[in-house]
Amino acid sequence: FPVTIRRYKKVLQKDPANFDANRKIGICYLNVSGDKTRAIDHLEFVHHNDKANAKNEELLIDLANAYHQAYRFDEAIKVYQELRTITNAKNYAFVDRQIEICKNAIELVAKPIDVTFTNLGKEVNSTEDDYYPFVTKDESFLVFTTRRKGTTGNLTGLKGLFTSDIYFSVVEAGKWTKAKSLSPMINTAEDEQGLYRDWE
Repeated sequence: FPVTIRRYKKVLQKDPANFDANRKIGICYLNVSGDKTRAIDHLEFVHHNDKANAKNEELLIDLANAYHQAYRFDEAIKVYQELRTITNAKNYAFVDRQIEICKNAIELVAKPIDVTFTNLGKEVNSTEDDYYPFVTKDESFLVFTTRRKGTTGNLTGLKGLFTSDIYFSVVEAGKWTKAKSLSPMINTAEDEQGLYRDWE
């Protein structure tokens, strides 16, 4: 992604109004480790000026996500509401859930709670970044994203971090087993991250 961002920034140096380059940079910023809010200016520019793609559903989702990352929840809600007016009814549940998440976030930010993060030990956690954990309701299966050494790509990118893969662990005899790569059909040399999206 860093190489891609540099490539598209060179395009913008010559043509700052290039919609495709702005869109691609926005996507890249949303998918790299670091300040994802840098995607906002690029995605806003496309949304406000590219009449042919202003109603692109994926663009709206990315813009709302960028607002969410910046804690600009009211603006994210407005974009999701706009999305709901143009998307297929099959996607209403996804959009409504995102709006609900934003409204919950507004309340949580207004009334912060004390949260403790627990390291699950060397069988699960690594010395690198482990994040986006998802646990089943019975707390027997864990899926998470990791940038540990030995991921499928095993390459370093922005800020010297390894490409991300999705790993999993299960509970056996009351303990989490050694985390493993989810599947070679899912994890590639690129970045994979476990994000919930019930989108058709």
